[in-house]
Amino acid sequence: MPSFIVISSKKVTDFDQDARTVLESHRFSEVHTGTYMGPSNASLMSTRLKALGTYSKNKSSAGIKIYYGSLN
Repeated sequence: MPSFIVISSKKVTDFDQDARTVLESHRFSEVHTGTYMGPSNASLMSTRLKALGTYSKNKSSAGIKIYYGSLN
């Protein structure tokens, strides 16, 4: 079952680009703007994203949500 990670931001920040780079390097694909689907454990990826320096700088305007399931 695929994992989905949604990067929600009140405004575009450096974190958005950093998150995209990290997710794509771990075989997550953007299926919709800010929504990534991948085979990896989304909880582990969320932890990696939160460890980024740009996340801590933009924590008040950036959010990470995790979903599991299919596109049906």
